[in-house]
Amino acid sequence: MTCYLDFMPQTVTLTEFEASCADILHRARESGEEVMVFENGQPLAQVLPLPKKSKVPLLGAMAGTISITGDIISPACDESDWEVLR
Repeated sequence: MTCYLDFMPQTVTLTEFEASCADILHRARESGEEVMVFENGQPLAQVLPLPKKSKVPLLGAMAGTISITGDIISPACDESDWEVLR
């Protein structure tokens, strides 16, 4: 049986958030969990950790995924077919 409480975000009141803001932010970053801040029983803010940085560099990430088949230097059609040269 799935326990849906495992997926519920942590909740704190605005007073608790003001008192321990830095601790809550550090805990969210390290655990990866979101924190909901409530004021008078109403949601006020949502604290989300930043996404983890990708280990794959953007430059060169697609290296080796393309293969060239054929001649990429010469024109696609014969020069005699070009109207501008007539």
